[in-house]
Amino acid sequence: MRGSLSAWSLLLAALIVPGSAFTQGGYSDPWGLPSGSATLKLATQAAIAAGAAVQGFDFATGSVDSTHSYMELIQAGTVDLVFFELHPDSSRAYFRAPEDANLFDRYLIASLADSVDLAGITHMQGVWLDRFAPVQEGWAYVMLQEQAGSEPAESAVKLEVSALADSSVSFDWVWQPNGSLVFVPSSTETRSLSALKALFGL
Repeated sequence: MRGSLSAWSLLLAALIVPGSAFTQGGYSDPWGLPSGSATLKLATQAAIAAGAAVQGFDFATGSVDSTHSYMELIQAGTVDLVFFELHPDSSRAYFRAPEDANLFDRYLIASLADSVDLAGITHMQGVWLDRFAPVQEGWAYVMLQEQAGSEPAESAVKLEVSALADSSVSFDWVWQPNGSLVFVPSSTETRSLSALKALFGL
């Protein structure tokens, strides 16, 4: 009985106490969700057309893939976000989730502009998602991460641009891996005991 209470105590502490165990470096989410900071180089249309390596970001691992072409990233389905050039003659760059394996656009991302900072984004419920979003320093974004064959299949992400240059963007990010669209502990979230145990390895 005492062992069970200890396990439950650890579980509840993990749910309500902020932590940095998941942080990949840089930004740390105050609620202990996986978080960090990253930089992506611009994927130009010339590089995409030539089959050159471009960069994509994977929120599940907090890592940048720099070794594959855009088409290879699409086929592998391993990255969630790219910083790309929509038109070669445009000075504006965009965030987007790569197309699916059938080359269909996915409506997964939305800009929240500069109305709120990263810590102030508590959920992404009811947000109208688009195929891509213009990148601007100081702007915040929310998106869905799709993981084929994973459970849950979709999970929520929020990010904020900390620096923007001609050929790169830096951002802080937070990932909610349990399928909820809420980024803070909430009484509206429902989790089964088995899901909680699986999430925290109990």
